[in-house]
Amino acid sequence: MLDKKEDMIKDLIYLTGRTITGTALETGIDPTNLSRFLKGHSTVSEQKMEKVLDLLGIEPTSGTLSPHRVHIWSIKTGDLFPLSRILSSTGQDFEMVYLTPQKYLRLKSFLEFMLSPLLIRSFSSKIVFRRRPPLLLPETKYQKEDVVLVQMGLAKWRRIPKAYMYPTIKVADVIYERFYSSKELSVQEFDQIWGLPGTMPGESKWTWERLNSVLEGKGMTPGEVARTLDLTNDDETKGN
Repeated sequence: MLDKKEDMIKDLIYLTGRTITGTALETGIDPTNLSRFLKGHSTVSEQKMEKVLDLLGIEPTSGTLSPHRVHIWSIKTGDLFPLSRILSSTGQDFEMVYLTPQKYLRLKSFLEFMLSPLLIRSFSSKIVFRRRPPLLLPETKYQKEDVVLVQMGLAKWRRIPKAYMYPTIKVADVIYERFYSSKELSVQEFDQIWGLPGTMPGESKWTWERLNSVLEGKGMTPGEVARTLDLTNDDETKGN
């Protein structure tokens, strides 16, 4: 947990792309009361606070990230400290890896990676982190995961072959687009994509049949599924 519940809520409102007013209206709280609470000048009932925490993906009883959902967060600046504060508050060890699309044959630019989804995972928490900064934001304004997360001991890079400058899971465009733009992802989708390059201790082995089943469940035709699997499998074969 963060030192203050108010700090955790403010960071999560920011990371989830909400506003104080919007969060208040979604949970039936007067916006002025929630604003004053976050400044330490007011109180909010325990029942309403539980609604706020649930909306933001926090288990009200334990104060930790919910293991029953994929937490989709984004920032519009280069500042990683809101992310680092939340990861630090959990007391968990995290691994991370970038997700890149099939269409990018060679990723060399630091900024190209910064715009790709970063998958972050602990034993119980699953996060898709996206940077959505202005195009003109100077590269010097971007904080790097190595400095803010790795050196602080909050996360480490997943141990898979580095096809590029960072460990990377490369997937077909349709899968990448879902992780890049979707507002909601299932825990099963996250686990299956995380398992593509290998498996973590205790995980069941990944099979293409599992991905086939998931994609068909998302409404893809058998032909679309076949093309997706062929593209992804072909690229991994070339990389070996």
